Amino acid sequence: AESFISSSIANSWKPGKGKRAVEPPGSAEERRVKADLREALAFFESNPSTSALIPEVGTNIVHSLKNAKKTTDIAGVVGRVRRCGTMPCSLGLVEFGSSSHVARMLLEFSKKFRATRTAINIANTTAIRNACNHLNFKLAFADRSKEPKQIEENENQSMQWLIRNSLRGLKRAPDAVVFTGAMGKEPSLVLFGPSPRAMVEKAIKIARELE
Repeated sequence: AESFISSSIANSWKPGKGKRAVEPPGSAEERRVKADLREALAFFESNPSTSALIPEVGTNIVHSLKNAKKTTDIAGVVGRVRRCGTMPCSLGLVEFGSSSHVARMLLEFSKKFRATRTAINIANTTAIRNACNHLNFKLAFADRSKEPKQIEENENQSMQWLIRNSLRGLKRAPDAVVFTGAMGKEPSLVLFGPSPRAMVEKAIKIARELE
């Protein structure tokens, strides 16, 4: 009990003004995943340049347990990251099961590239794609126009199908998957990698290319 209390205090955080919040009980891995994600989220929000990456739907950063099988094995940012003036901002909370869209992409991606445990969705613009190319990031492409009608109409299957087809034939994991837009669906670019910190660092590199 004493070690759990010490660990809880060490992993507590201050959500804005007020007293520090302590994590509820959970596995050591769950606490570590959330702590790593919170740290990366704070790093993302401390860089004003990242606001240029945030799409209309908002940005989510998700990080999974090892061998994740379902979206509840993946922690994400509650309410996503939004633009607040010129700064990125969020509620500062991360929870397992708080992401569906980006989490399903990560689950499908990690079936082929098992070391991948983190994903971040950002805007898909010509400038952002050019920045990725300038940084020599390897891009895969998901073309929504090629989705079978029955898949397109089922959102739960759509993300998996798009990721699976974008990775077909690849031997090495791409840095990102580029999604074309469709009726009612914003174009997006999703970064994939091993850890939240590494993915935020990659996002910041893209943002700095835009300055």
